Amino acid sequence: MSEDQHMGNLYQRFPVTIEKGIGAHVWDTEGKEYIDCMGGYGVALVGHQNQRVNNASIVWEDMA
Repeated sequence: MSEDQHMGNLYQRFPVTIEKGIGAHVWDTEGKEYIDCMGGYGVALVGHQNQRVNNASIVWEDMA
């Protein structure tokens, strides 16, 4: 299954596979670090692994 089957074709694609992200930084599968300048998805508003968002999600999940 390819990414194209699930994603809108809104942004330019680059020949890189992102493995993890923290804040505004992301790393590819070879360990190279990038600054995530792609806007438009939810993470663009709060950053990757935003602790406040993670904590709020845990609280919300516990209430369910």
